[in-house]
Amino acid sequence: MGSYYGKQMALARKDGRITSVPYETGAEVYTFWDLGVDDSMTIWFGQFIGRETRWIDYYENTGMGLAHYAKIMKEKPYVYGDHYMPHDAAVREMSAGEHAMSRVEVAESLGIKPIIVVERPRNKDAVMNGIEAARNSIGSCLFDAVKCSQGISALEGYRSEYDEEKKVLRNTPLHDHCSHGADGFRTFAVGYRSKRIAKQSNRQVLSGWAA
Repeated sequence: MGSYYGKQMALARKDGRITSVPYETGAEVYTFWDLGVDDSMTIWFGQFIGRETRWIDYYENTGMGLAHYAKIMKEKPYVYGDHYMPHDAAVREMSAGEHAMSRVEVAESLGIKPIIVVERPRNKDAVMNGIEAARNSIGSCLFDAVKCSQGISALEGYRSEYDEEKKVLRNTPLHDHCSHGADGFRTFAVGYRSKRIAKQSNRQVLSGWAA
């Protein structure tokens, strides 16, 4: 009840899009994150082949620093493209040194780069718009059934809060074990732009500025 992506994921299963999705060696792998320390930190690994988004891998852990995730990524055989992180990656935290470093700075020092920070949703409407963007994107996605099993479970279980007193669903997501994988996927849905679209957008901006 209240599942945000249940119908879309059920259709993906019916269409055979939750299957074996091998790594395409000729294409870069992009990563999409949800950041946490006490909470889970999640990474989706995706490739963009034609009009398909192929999710070839997923990783989630709890209570580990960025060095752990950098090690996990280096151990994989992938050639990486951009890394998309949510807004809190830019927040400065006390490091082992004398000055505060943002997670972006720490990650880049560990070889995770380039990093694109996705804008923070400013209100509930922005969160719901992001959820809608994620819904719309699932139709072009393939998921590796084994390597992405934990992320798939998160998408299938992500749901809205339920008001026990009023017996209605609230307009806010429930924060539970499914939230982190689902939020990492929303980082993709909200933040990713293909290089082709980005180049077109940059040309339009430059053209407008020159005018």
